[in-house]
Amino acid sequence: MEFFKNILYDIIYTVSWILILLLFILFFLSVYYKVYPDAKKKRQNPLYKKYIKKQIYYNNTNPYSIPTTIRWLNTAGALLLIQNMGNFYYVAGIEGKNEIPGIQKMLLDYWDITDKNSAINTMKSVLETGMRAKYRRNMEITEIYIEQMRERNPKYTVNSYRKEMLVAYEKYGENALLGWDMGRIAYIIQCCYVCGYISMEDMMDIGVDAGLKLQSAFNSWEEVMESYLFGLKFWLKDNKCQTVKQRKQLYKQIRKGKKVFSAISFHTQLSKTIPNEEELMLQN
Repeated sequence: MEFFKNILYDIIYTVSWILILLLFILFFLSVYYKVYPDAKKKRQNPLYKKYIKKQIYYNNTNPYSIPTTIRWLNTAGALLLIQNMGNFYYVAGIEGKNEIPGIQKMLLDYWDITDKNSAINTMKSVLETGMRAKYRRNMEITEIYIEQMRERNPKYTVNSYRKEMLVAYEKYGENALLGWDMGRIAYIIQCCYVCGYISMEDMMDIGVDAGLKLQSAFNSWEEVMESYLFGLKFWLKDNKCQTVKQRKQLYKQIRKGKKVFSAISFHTQLSKTIPNEEELMLQN
């Protein structure tokens, strides 16, 4: 009998320590995720994890301090910049000249930009109309189409993509895609400068005009990024595909990480003053 009592005592003792250990682990994890609320998601997004690792290094070692307006433009184009593993402390996030061939290829493949004329004309076109004009026409046609379908079938339901696009249109009009158009300009116009297609004056002129449009239409970085994601969904004609999910997750992570959008005010006064180009020289 005494033997079984000893065994039972040992079991209770062991289980107690296991429970204590589990409670300690749970406590540690709760504290960790409270301090680092996006830590779990970081492991789920390799791009974000790589970006944070590099950005911490940049924060500790970067010797440059770019003008506030360029830093603001980098924030406006944050999702593109991070997608290309850029450094927020450099023009277009491009740190070394060895990155330029890849940027030139991107400008050619996606924008058909190869020189000054194509760069200026393309960026001004996006500045003036961009995808917003196509979006407006599409929404006008969609509203008519839905009305006709409901006349034929009162139970007709709108799919989630069209519904989301229409809600955005009702809220902002064609400016629902302004963040998408101006955010791309904020990044791409800098790429054009780094590749040698345009002057710093051209870059600041078009970049600041894009920034001022954003500041006149929106009140926060959150609204700008919401608009950017609306544009991405419209461009892909899908609001649930993997690319959209990844970009949304990336935005949520950098927003919670407080390393990008909280670093510079959305209402920062933008300036077209030409910075000293020697301070913006790329590393060899």
